[in-house]
Amino acid sequence: MPSKNITISVLPATEEDYLALAQVESQAFSDPDDTSSDVPSTIGGVMFGPPSAEGQAARAKDLAKLVRTVPGMRLFKAVAHDPDAACDNYTKTIGIGGWIYYTDPHPTEDPWEDKPWEGARDPRACNDYFGEFSRRKTRIMGGKRFAYLQVLAILPDYQGLGAGKALLRQGLEEAAKLDLHEAYLEASIAGRPLYRKFGWEDVDVQVVDLSKYGAKGTVTNFCMYRKQQGTEIYN
Repeated sequence: MPSKNITISVLPATEEDYLALAQVESQAFSDPDDTSSDVPSTIGGVMFGPPSAEGQAARAKDLAKLVRTVPGMRLFKAVAHDPDAACDNYTKTIGIGGWIYYTDPHPTEDPWEDKPWEGARDPRACNDYFGEFSRRKTRIMGGKRFAYLQVLAILPDYQGLGAGKALLRQGLEEAAKLDLHEAYLEASIAGRPLYRKFGWEDVDVQVVDLSKYGAKGTVTNFCMYRKQQGTEIYN
């Protein structure tokens, strides 16, 4: 467990960070119960299975490709500094924030194309899930210039310590520098309260029945929109 004296900073991520960011993401979106069951109960478990070194390495390569090929893609890392750790200058990457800054208007025709999702547990579920995100984003934000929060994830042991807030502030400050005053994201039930504090509001809801992928339960995500009011980032 982290020390009470840790401090958190947010920095631009470099290619050397991508594996650590992939590890954060896989741990944040997994359920420990999924590792001991053949029937996953989370959308992450359905799509990618339990965390694995192979899956994290593949995701690190995917992050590198996204940064190289997607215009406006930026990755930030949240780093914890622990003065009470046994070794001096101990730091640990604990969070990822991935943004796409649409400085040109987002297409009004949905650009999604299904992908092979090499290494995924269920590529069809990946294409269904992320493809639907893309279609809804295009319907809601097509023709607009805006900041899109593609991913925000914090290591479970470090959640609730301010890393998520710090990553959001950094991303929104970057958007303001680019004169982008609208923002969009998809939120889980757990993440939604934090985004509402920052001024995002629900504009749509997506419910996925996991049984069609041989799993159990449903997953609910909220499509959320934010319009900058004045100069305040955090309410």
